[in-house]
Amino acid sequence: MKVLVTGASGFIGGAVIKKLTQQRIPFVAIGRSCPETVAEENFISIDLSSQTIASLTKVLKSVECTHLLHLAWFVKPNQFWEAPENMDWVAYSLTLFRAFHAAGGNIIVSTGSCAEYGNSKEVLSEAHNEGTPNTLYGTAKLSLNNIAGAWAKKHEVGFRWARIFFAYGPGMPSAKLIPSLMRCLEGSEPVFSVNALDKRDFIFIDDIAQAMLCLLTTRNNGTFNVCNEIGHSVVDILNMLQGFTGFDASEIKAIANENTLNLPIVGRNGLLKEIGWQPKYDLASGLKRMVTAHKSPAAGI
Repeated sequence: MKVLVTGASGFIGGAVIKKLTQQRIPFVAIGRSCPETVAEENFISIDLSSQTIASLTKVLKSVECTHLLHLAWFVKPNQFWEAPENMDWVAYSLTLFRAFHAAGGNIIVSTGSCAEYGNSKEVLSEAHNEGTPNTLYGTAKLSLNNIAGAWAKKHEVGFRWARIFFAYGPGMPSAKLIPSLMRCLEGSEPVFSVNALDKRDFIFIDDIAQAMLCLLTTRNNGTFNVCNEIGHSVVDILNMLQGFTGFDASEIKAIANENTLNLPIVGRNGLLKEIGWQPKYDLASGLKRMVTAHKSPAAGI
């Protein structure tokens, strides 16, 4: 197995590169600039937005990768939900998949999001819940899964879709909820109102990276929820962070919004467990890792 990786400079990509390196799995990363965690000999500078199938096939033939892990997408904080770039990335991804197959590759793992499901009171299952996304981001991801899945089946390409829920951990984008709450608690950022009771299924970054490796090596195709099967509210997170840091969370909780629809976004992960994956972190142990990393001068959140 030799893995072609897109999005290696991202939050999930960095964790996956670490796993591949630790397990001595050969890989080549492609993107606009080489990530710090990737040696130059394992990187090819490619802008997917300017490629044709023919031009990309020519490059990919030279690296002879058997597996593709596609993580790249437009994810600029606070903009990606309704950004027109979502439609662009459907096209870029399909070009990549076709070029990869034309270059001799035959296993594709691509990443989606729980945003594909939309709002539901149910625990979300890949097999029983149809996608009804209410954002352009979720719609684009679901569309790519449907189109690429049909194409892959016709061309006998192994295609696995990782539907990732709420990723967190050391090194996550600073604008995300948990890092922002940590800064509020320590007093380096003003407090802000949060939806107190809405429950979300948080999945630690190391567990996500391990899920990607399981999907690369399984023979099973299809859509797989990457989640913990447990919902936690912002109040739960604040209580845990308060316990780990000693900072008082009462000011944030006092202005929290409790008048929301309170629709949980929680998934089932049975299909992923069937191929050998097991999460190692619950929310408490994952948050403790984040707090420890935040205290290190060399680290951050």
